[in-house]
Amino acid sequence: FEFVKIVLKPHGCFLVKVFQGAEFEAFIKLLRSHFDRIVMRKPEASRNRSRELYVLASDLHS
Repeated sequence: FEFVKIVLKPHGCFLVKVFQGAEFEAFIKLLRSHFDRIVMRKPEASRNRSRELYVLASDLHS
């Protein structure tokens, strides 16, 4: 996440593919503390048992 804070400009967006696991909730909480909007989507082509999600975090706090 340090990379995001260095590279993104204020109000920037971050899109990442994640897998739900032990640290997932902590990661989302971290994103929520730095971005105004978080959207999570599971791809339609993804298997039901797959734990993959895409997370779009937008409007990075300045």
